[in-house]
Amino acid sequence: MTFDFNLDSVSATEFGFGRDGGEGPEFGVVPVDAKVQMALSSMAQATMDRMATVNDRPEVYDPAEKHGSTEYLVVPAGGELDAAVRELHDAENLPFDGARLSDPETIFCYFAWFTDDQERRLTAIRRATHFKVY
Repeated sequence: MTFDFNLDSVSATEFGFGRDGGEGPEFGVVPVDAKVQMALSSMAQATMDRMATVNDRPEVYDPAEKHGSTEYLVVPAGGELDAAVRELHDAENLPFDGARLSDPETIFCYFAWFTDDQERRLTAIRRATHFKVY
């Protein structure tokens, strides 16, 4: 599988989170330094490299099924299941506030936005299993 995005020419990297809010999910971004941006880019590249080696056609995600921790699944665009992901991918001007991380129990996901030199956006999302603080 090929991707219409060039991770070798990223012009912007943003990091954020989703948390359970009073009226539904809330998303925000937090500042990250160049080292974190490079780590995020490396993780995205490793994921894209792994996905590129899959020869089989990906299965359609079914929320009623149990899935392994690493599977190549797709959610068809335009359906009910892609609404939240599409909303996050298309979002702009999310709140920029590191203080929102003060309640880590409410965080359900982390995401990174990458923008390449042709203004294409790649959204990488990871479910939060637990929050580590050192």
